[in-house]
Amino acid sequence: MEESFPPEETLPFEFYVSDFRNLGIHVEGAYRENELVGFLHYIVRPEFVYLAFFAFFPKERGKGYGRESLEYLKSLFLDRPICIDRELIDPSLPDNAIRVKRREFYMRSGLFDQNSYQVQNGIIFQTMSTPGFKFAPLKVAIDELSSGGDPRYRAYYFQSLEEAESFRTQWQETIEEKYREWLGSQDE
Repeated sequence: MEESFPPEETLPFEFYVSDFRNLGIHVEGAYRENELVGFLHYIVRPEFVYLAFFAFFPKERGKGYGRESLEYLKSLFLDRPICIDRELIDPSLPDNAIRVKRREFYMRSGLFDQNSYQVQNGIIFQTMSTPGFKFAPLKVAIDELSSGGDPRYRAYYFQSLEEAESFRTQWQETIEEKYREWLGSQDE
């Protein structure tokens, strides 16, 4: 996974292998002829399906598995939009070419930019989705799923980039204090 996502964009391993199906969270292997080539991590809610991420082994990239995985999810959930959060385009960052490539891939796959921004671990992401996306149900679901845990990994949603940027600045100034408070509450 480290080869697909930088450390600041990942959650602890235990999060991915826990049994969260009762919360609508699914982790599925992606297979080609009974061989594991990658996996999908997604959340199913009545109003949407949120693709947290999908990742493929380095030797399997560029073979169409990402496109096939999105088509698979769209075929399973015809009655609701599929949404993802992707990194903002930022020409000043060294990984901007990858960010542009991901956005173009999602657009070719039928997802469009939305006025929805997530701040997680000090990084701002923008939501993309198939038609029918509504901000409120996504915000409520993610607030519910990420509340109470380690504040460094909590996701916060905003309807404007300005709000997200303002929050990120405040978050960076206070996260260490919030983390220490959370650690103290775990000892009780």
